[in-house]
Amino acid sequence: MFIQNIKINNTPIVWNNLLEDANTNDTINVPPNITEEISIFGKPLSIAERDQMKKKFGDIYFNGFSTYYNVPQNLVLPYNNNSITVDFIAIEPARSNLMEYQYFLEGYDDEWSPVSNKTTATFGNIFEGTYTLKIRAKFSGLAKEEAAKWSEPISYTFTVLPPWYRTWWAYTLYALLFLFALRVFVKWRERNLRIEKEKLEQTVVIRTAEVVAEKKKSDDLLLNILPEEVAEELKAKGSADAKLIDHVTVLFTDFKGFTALAEKLSPKELVSDLNICFSEFDRIMQKHGIEKIKTIGDSYMAAGGLPTPNDTHASDVVKAAFEIRDFIEEGKQRKIAAGLPYFEIRIGVHTGPVVAGIVGVKKIAYDIWGDTVNTASRMESSGEIGKVNISETSYDLVKDKFKCEFRGEVKAKGKGLVKMYFVESV
Repeated sequence: MFIQNIKINNTPIVWNNLLEDANTNDTINVPPNITEEISIFGKPLSIAERDQMKKKFGDIYFNGFSTYYNVPQNLVLPYNNNSITVDFIAIEPARSNLMEYQYFLEGYDDEWSPVSNKTTATFGNIFEGTYTLKIRAKFSGLAKEEAAKWSEPISYTFTVLPPWYRTWWAYTLYALLFLFALRVFVKWRERNLRIEKEKLEQTVVIRTAEVVAEKKKSDDLLLNILPEEVAEELKAKGSADAKLIDHVTVLFTDFKGFTALAEKLSPKELVSDLNICFSEFDRIMQKHGIEKIKTIGDSYMAAGGLPTPNDTHASDVVKAAFEIRDFIEEGKQRKIAAGLPYFEIRIGVHTGPVVAGIVGVKKIAYDIWGDTVNTASRMESSGEIGKVNISETSYDLVKDKFKCEFRGEVKAKGKGLVKMYFVESV
């Protein structure tokens, strides 16, 4: 008897194609894999078909063939290929139809199979382990005296590997996971035991954090209204003293034709555009260390050099004025391109002494007073669209840092003739 062929998952396999040293480039002799392909399929397989077979069954291991047929020896099957079909035959060329067979798979079957003429045995869903298939045959004959005894069984041994979740390393992983879960459970229990002890302390911490958070909100709100130095004085004393600061640079801005523009926009659109502009002005002031004082309608007022005096207040304010001018100009170009109404701005700057402080008890605000404020306002109203107009006192402080154009003496409301300069560039 011989085993002729082995199929896996009821699929014919060209076993020579699964060998690493399978040679299909021999131009003299027909390679064994080609011979096997023709024997099984009646034609050589294409390269794509061979690659597909290798991809599907490439994880099957064996280390050679039997003597007469391409039957893999020491076959090791992965668990996903755990169905096997064995084709066998007895050597009885004259009356092969009178041959009868039985087979028995040790570890799988409980007893020998029923006697039949079938020359194929199929075993599906084989559990992991090593199995030995035994096959025997006998000649039934046509008369009682011709009946033969069973032949000596032939054997074929193969192994099915376990799925990954039943391998030794998987069981090791399960053990580690169990130990980890046990440790987590112990830690969880310890944590639960601590919770009751810590509840009161945690409540105190939460309440304290709430108080601190509310205090921070109040402080942040106060700092949004007042300079930090003034706010700290107000918190400490309940009041803040007004101060005379000798050198402060005041900035005023105003939009040209605001009233006429307001008639073209809805209230919502108007307030939205103002908010965008003044929010950007606020950012610019913060960037240059300048204190925003207030907005009055469409006017914006800020001052450098207070509440803490410094030596750079004039140049800081001029730099901020340039950024404001450029921001409004960029917005103007976008609005023109979209066919929408746009803002144009005048900017005035003056340097001098001011009195700074807070007044009132409701809706308190930090403000500045003095002729310097009035003169800065006149610098703005006497300026031109898109220009930074500064007074002579401011010019004396920035002339070495910025290129300025002398405008001459310009008449300012309530001030008479005042020397003014346009700041052109750095």
